[in-house]
Amino acid sequence: MNLFANWKEKASNFIDVRLGLFKLSLIERTSKVFGQLVLTFIYAFMGLIVLAFIGIGLMELLGSLLQSRMLGAFLTAAIFLVLLLLLLAMRKSIHRSLADMFVRLLTEDDEDDEAATGPATGQEH
Repeated sequence: MNLFANWKEKASNFIDVRLGLFKLSLIERTSKVFGQLVLTFIYAFMGLIVLAFIGIGLMELLGSLLQSRMLGAFLTAAIFLVLLLLLLAMRKSIHRSLADMFVRLLTEDDEDDEAATGPATGQEH
């Protein structure tokens, strides 16, 4: 009876340790993804600010070259519209590359674990 109680306690401790390890791994991966997401939002915000000032500058430049601020504004809008259409045409490849980045972030530690213990093929060597 004592042997069974000892085995039950060790199994319970093993499950607790594995569960704690899983929780820590999940927390680490989630924090990496959220960190990358926040950084991406910061980059996007800063990029929008830069694009706004480039647009204003381009509008003023084209307006002075064409002697009309209105023509400069419409030409700048047309340039940004062409860029938007290019982004829409490339949306599948952009989506695929972003998805690949998140999958890589989520599975980064699994490759390290597999390299340390060898591939998990289920066969003994």
